[in-house]
Formats: sequence, C-alpha cells, structure tokens
Amino acid sequence: MIYFTADTHFGHENVIRYERRPFQTAEEMDEALIQNWNRKVSPEDDIYILGDLTLKGPQQANALLERLQGRKYLIRGNHDGYVDRASFRKEHFLWVRDYYELPYRGRWFILCHYPLLSWNGMRRGAFQLHGHQHNHPRYNESNRKMGVTQLDVGADAQAMAPVGIEELLAFWEEEHRPDEYWGRIKPGEIRLEMTCEACPEQYDAFDKDGRYLGYLHLRGYSFTVNCLRPGEEFEEAIQYYDTKGRSAFDSEQERSAYLSIARRDIAEFFRKLEQDPQER
Repeated sequence: MIYFTADTHFGHENVIRYERRPFQTAEEMDEALIQNWNRKVSPEDDIYILGDLTLKGPQQANALLERLQGRKYLIRGNHDGYVDRASFRKEHFLWVRDYYELPYRGRWFILCHYPLLSWNGMRRGAFQLHGHQHNHPRYNESNRKMGVTQLDVGADAQAMAPVGIEELLAFWEEEHRPDEYWGRIKPGEIRLEMTCEACPEQYDAFDKDGRYLGYLHLRGYSFTVNCLRPGEEFEEAIQYYDTKGRSAFDSEQERSAYLSIARRDIAEFFRKLEQDPQER
C-alpha cells in the first residue's frame, strides 16, 4: 500500500495552538502521531512525506524516524533543514526530492509540499497532493465538490494520520467517476445498513431499489467485501483489506474511508458482471 502525509510538525509545541490540535503538550502530540502512523503503515508499505516532518534537529529526527514504520520518501518542505546536517542518517529516506510525479493505476499524483496553481496533467485528471497550508477536511471536501483535483494530505486535513492512496481515490471517485463508467449500480447509490456494531462490525449492502448486494465484515483485523452473484445462493469475498492489527475502526474518518472503498468495490464487481458474467 502507498500512503501520504505532511505537516506532522513533530516536537512543535506552537502548532498545537496555531492549528487547534487536540493535545496539551508536544510530547502528547508526538506519541499520538506515532501511534496513528504505525497503526496504518506497515514496514513494507511506501509512505511519501510531503514536507515538514519535524522542526527538531538531526538527532531528534533520527530517533523519530527509527520509530516510524514504512519505506519513507521525503518531499522537502520549508522545515526540513535537518536532512542537510552531517549527523542526520540519510538512509532513513529512500530519497529526498523537492517534487515527484507518481503513477498509480492509470492516474498520476503530482507531489509537492506546496499547493500549485497549475501542474502536469491538471486537465487530464492528475491529482496534485500537497501540505503546507494546514487545511482542515472541509478544504478537500470543497475541492472535490468543485472538481479541483488538488488535495491536502497533511495531518490537520487527515485526522492526524497518514492517508492511503486507495482512500484518496475512493474519496474522489465515489462522486466523480462519470456515470457512464458504472453499470446499473453506482457507488453513491449503494445503501449500507449496519447489522452488527460489535466485533464483527458488519454492514449489509443494498442498491437504490432495495435489492441485496452483499455484506461488509470487519473481524480478526481484516475488512472483507462480499458480494452475492445473481443466481447464486452464497456470497463470495471480492476484496480483502488488512486493518493493521485493529478489530474496530479507530475514527469516523477511517470508517468512512473504508466504507467508501467498499462501495466502489461493490459497484466495480457488478459493472464487470454486466460486461461479462464470468468476470469477478
């Protein structure tokens, strides 16, 4: 999995006051950010840090990066001077750059610490991911509503945690995939009804006409999407997600992200069936 983050500002006491973060001290903030990071990002995952990881010096940065999981790439921000100090261990990052263009599933993600006025592929669906502004979630919601493919992946915009590339695509595509792409079932029209709120957390899925499509199941640290193929008696698992050692969603934002991904997976399954009944 690929993840993004920015503007964590580890060790920065004043950012708590400036951005109204829900912490009393920098130490409390740092521990919460580390826990949030490691709950989502495994050692095998790639994480792109779009600047302003920490305002502290190289020794503190070394100690911090040893605790953070994932294969790390740094897009420089205006507070990342520690990387140029002799005592900083450069092996913590696979590379350090000012700008990067990342291809993924036929889309392009333009990575820069700063929000750009224009970017490569801007009018062809390329996303520009950035930090720097410390926006809150309504910024991304507003851009999505206006069709502006520019998203803030910073801690303040993403509930103090890294955000997965699949989460970003689900956030965008649930509203912006052209209607003609989908078949009879569209993600935004799928209704999810919670049938169990304890372990396992479970939802039944229905189309706009009330027809049962399948169910979602969170148990044993995995989230599965199950669909009922027309004419079959039992549901089949069509998608599996590792929830990184958690048996319950940690926040409403995380729950919303998984449910958005599931709606897209269900709609994609039935779209392929309409094209070819043997497709999964």
